Amino acid sequence: MMEENKCPGELAVFMQSRGIVAAINLDGGGSSVLAARDVGRNGLTIFNSPLTAREGR
Repeated sequence: MMEENKCPGELAVFMQSRGIVAAINLDGGGSSVLAARDVGRNGLTIFNSPLTAREGR
């Protein structure tokens, strides 16, 4: 599980340590969700909890 409030460099180290080879950081705000799909599998794994639970803004 990932700790909250990672700076971009820490996020890169976290992702590389899990074998991620390509990623894009589009937001990084409190409502962001870090999700990933393992190669060859369906569905996503969520690695954090957003600060707000609102959907469909």
